[in-house]
Amino acid sequence: MNIVFVDDSKIVLETLKAITGDVVRELAVDNVNCTFYNDPVEFLHLAQNSSIEFDLAFFDINMPKLSGFDLTREIKSIEKYRFKPIVAITTEVSKSAKIEGKKVGMSGWLVKSTAQNMIKDSLGKIIRRVSNR
Repeated sequence: MNIVFVDDSKIVLETLKAITGDVVRELAVDNVNCTFYNDPVEFLHLAQNSSIEFDLAFFDINMPKLSGFDLTREIKSIEKYRFKPIVAITTEVSKSAKIEGKKVGMSGWLVKSTAQNMIKDSLGKIIRRVSNR
């Protein structure tokens, strides 16, 4: 299982790396590879060139070069990724943002929190669901 994270914050990515490692170990899910991207434009170019394989993606919404909404819209326009689950991982909590996320093809919404256990629990549920565990 290949999971990608795209967030413009290196600190957030480092935190997600640690949390995801814990979740994967606790779930005892085999063959989970996580890749972390700091630049949504770079990620999009790699995806457009079919250089990326993923089963699950987490995109930040508020990124300066390309929003998570726009990134999702672009990724979903590529046939091989059309049905891949993409989850927002964001501080956005507004109803309008969630509606926009659904409209562009996001499968879920995970709110960044200072409570790492909440993120860990949510990530675990999503990974379990996608990996059929």
